[in-house]
Amino acid sequence: MKTRHTIALAAAILMLLGGAWEREWSSGREAIRETDAAMSRGEVRDAVILARRAAEASVPGSPYAAMGYERLELLARSAEGQGRIDDAAFAWRAMRSAAVATLPASDSARRVDEADQGAFRVASARSLPPAVVPGVPRPALRHDRESDEPPSPWLLSALGWATLSLFAALVVRLGRMRRRGPWPLSP
Repeated sequence: MKTRHTIALAAAILMLLGGAWEREWSSGREAIRETDAAMSRGEVRDAVILARRAAEASVPGSPYAAMGYERLELLARSAEGQGRIDDAAFAWRAMRSAAVATLPASDSARRVDEADQGAFRVASARSLPPAVVPGVPRPALRHDRESDEPPSPWLLSALGWATLSLFAALVVRLGRMRRRGPWPLSP
């Protein structure tokens, strides 16, 4: 009797796992189809969302997760190359999000690093003047960055001591006021 229950339980678990596996497989396949259609129509944001869905459909034996990551990287790099910084940032963030969502997977950590590097590149490009292309040397636009230097440790120490001294003087003054009252001539 126990053997039948064990077999029935094992069969039920296998059916549930098989159903979940098939759902993720078909979800990835459909997301890749829709991604390709959105890319052919030039709808970058929709393509990124769909490619992320495909990248998150990670099950053993499925090629669609890897295809989703490839589409995300393609969309991000092409947007970067065309100067569409917002679309590139959106694609890199989607790639990172998909990689974090599937982190126990074998190369998810590598994908997170790759997406972080891409997002950093894009964030750096946002701070550049519009005429500057990332990765191209720009000696004429480079200024001496003396203001970017951190303050001297001696200056920081002096400011810290001055702040501490003022705070201590205030505490002492408030202590005297409580003992004597707020007015020096009060009884």
